[in-house]
Amino acid sequence: QLAPTYAFGDALFGVSVIGTGKSWADDAHTIVMPAYNVVNGFVNYQVSTSTSLTLSANNLFNKIGYTEIEGDGHAARSITGRAVKVAVKYAF
Repeated sequence: QLAPTYAFGDALFGVSVIGTGKSWADDAHTIVMPAYNVVNGFVNYQVSTSTSLTLSANNLFNKIGYTEIEGDGHAARSITGRAVKVAVKYAF
């Protein structure tokens, strides 16, 4: 995992790269789960001392990756696809 951030004025930018290598899905080593990398990012802007805005995106490039495969390889658990979120935080 790699997760650098960069502050520029009232803004904070960040990105993370998370990945996994190729792995076996079964004890007999007959089903392979391919390697994958996921890129996430965010921008946070401090509007005032009490208000901030955040834009974040997970799985920015909408990669497909599997974390688990059942039995004969027909059922698999995939990672979540691209998700984007906007948030406003107000502290009082």
